[in-house]
Amino acid sequence: MLSNDINQKMQLVPELRSPHARYPLNRSHWIKTTQEPRTPKKDGDELTFIARPKPPKGQTNEVKLGYVWGPGPRGFGYYHLLTQASYTALAARLHSETAPSVTCCFGKSKEDNVNLQDLQYVYQIVVYPRSRSPVPKDSYAYEHSVQEGRAAFVPTEDKQWSEVIDPIKQGKVKA
Repeated sequence: MLSNDINQKMQLVPELRSPHARYPLNRSHWIKTTQEPRTPKKDGDELTFIARPKPPKGQTNEVKLGYVWGPGPRGFGYYHLLTQASYTALAARLHSETAPSVTCCFGKSKEDNVNLQDLQYVYQIVVYPRSRSPVPKDSYAYEHSVQEGRAAFVPTEDKQWSEVIDPIKQGKVKA
């Protein structure tokens, strides 16, 4: 099943190992850290934001299950995965981590290149669309990114992960 494949690839990103990140996400609204200090009880009644300043240069903040550390509307800290701010911060980080580099093809093992490719898929199918979508619903988020011309491929049960589809040629985006 496609969602199992996506969820398996999402395990490469420690923050996405939380049940709150499971694909497909199908919620009616993002939790707003400025209005809702805690998640609903059905979601564990957790803080939506934990303040944590930027670490000294060369150090990183630890990973907290269910949260993404980064900048957001309340400053630097941990944003819960049910907030859009968490995906905005994660998208920025993954975008820089998966950016092509000269060493991408040379000097890396085949396994490293496969993991990089999987990270790029997670970024394009899950993280980037969620970071831009007004609602946390993966089907809507993906369509929204296709309309922006940012989705590189359409995952379906009968298509291989490596099959790239140009959204303009598919008529989903106007040139």
